[in-house]
Amino acid sequence: MKKGCIVLIIIAVVILIGLGLLWINKDKIIKFAVKKGVEVMEDAVVSNLPVSVPEDSVRVLFQKAMDKIKTSEISADELRKILTTFQSGMQDKNLDSLEVTNILKDLKKITQ
Repeated sequence: MKKGCIVLIIIAVVILIGLGLLWINKDKIIKFAVKKGVEVMEDAVVSNLPVSVPEDSVRVLFQKAMDKIKTSEISADELRKILTTFQSGMQDKNLDSLEVTNILKDLKKITQ
């Protein structure tokens, strides 16, 4: 019985330490997740670009957006709107030119 209680206490302490580390590093975790999400969105948009849109300008646009995200110049609502547009476009596993155009239009708005 004593060994069982000791094991449970050790497990509880390890879980509490893990939760504490997550809480302390939550900003880093959020920034990492946002960065990866934007990278995935950028790759999907670039791979489905209409012929009339140059890839370099899109990459520059995404870089400007990442810079503004890092400096917290983009609000959560603005970012959420773009992510919602992206998610709804990816429901069929492929972005069409209209969805890409809408994402780029929203990105241009928030990066100006």
